[in-house]
Amino acid sequence: MTEREAAAAARSRAPPDEHGSNDVVPKSTRDYSRIEYWDRRFETEEEYEWCGRFEDFRGLLVAALKGEGGGGASPAKRVLVLGSGTSRLPFDLAAEKEMLLPWLEEVVATDLSTVAVEKMAAKMLREEAEREGEEGEEEREGNGEGEEETAEKKGKRKTKSKSGNRARITWQVADMLSLPFPDASFDAVIDKGCLDALFAGFGSSGGGGENEQRFDKWRPRETAPALWDLAQRALRESHRVLRPEGGCYVQVSFEQPHFRRPFLDAPGLSWLGAETAFGEEGGLQFLFYLRRRGGEGGGALASSEAASEILLSGYKPDDSPMHDHMDSEDFLMRTSL
Repeated sequence: MTEREAAAAARSRAPPDEHGSNDVVPKSTRDYSRIEYWDRRFETEEEYEWCGRFEDFRGLLVAALKGEGGGGASPAKRVLVLGSGTSRLPFDLAAEKEMLLPWLEEVVATDLSTVAVEKMAAKMLREEAEREGEEGEEEREGNGEGEEETAEKKGKRKTKSKSGNRARITWQVADMLSLPFPDASFDAVIDKGCLDALFAGFGSSGGGGENEQRFDKWRPRETAPALWDLAQRALRESHRVLRPEGGCYVQVSFEQPHFRRPFLDAPGLSWLGAETAFGEEGGLQFLFYLRRRGGEGGGALASSEAASEILLSGYKPDDSPMHDHMDSEDFLMRTSL
């Protein structure tokens, strides 16, 4: 059995669900761990942002990718996004090359769903064509026939053409349980709600009966060994593809630290870090988890303090209501993730 086949078999261990749904919002959270549900959803869904928009945690993420705080860190050139779905996160990151991440070369956006990958790759090509068209129009206007190009027009054309200075986005079908990438091939890995979807597949359906699975969230390893094994497999894969010296792992999640830390900080994961909440102060908030590999010489120990400094310096509370871009799927906040 290959690694990919083993990963698929492991996913099938999620409890079965008798409440199948054709709607975008399923009747049971267990659908969130099933590729069939996501393929069906992505057929019609254009864009959706789990765990907040890029703007909500931009300061935190940019600071982490800059490699601020020491601990063997250096600016990220190659970034892997797990479970990108229909999120605009890969586009937003690529655009940061022009703004705050000039060394960023490539964003590799992955998802288990071929439907999502093909849809977002096509969207990228359309948007690139539109930008090229706009830049071409500006250049034609700046070089109008019989019209001398002024210094002001030259400056405008130069500024406009810089909009193409974006990091390359590569789209690929990939399972976070068995990533098709070599060891130490990325400077950063970003999981925005991806592991949460896996956890949801083991949550309570709320309907009772023999298919109901409840576990003690304070003791996940003992009471939900199947979930523990899947989560550790996913985290070990992210850990494997990160460079050992300063590789950065970011997880944006619904889950509170006292329930997520046992998974992130399990033995065998040689990274340390910290976490912080972000979002609507006094209202709906999410968690930004930062872990950094330390490599040789105890660098991981230093990275814990470095991560805390990044989180403190990068956190800027969002004044806008996050409810504007959320819908009835807020119920995930109340599930046993």
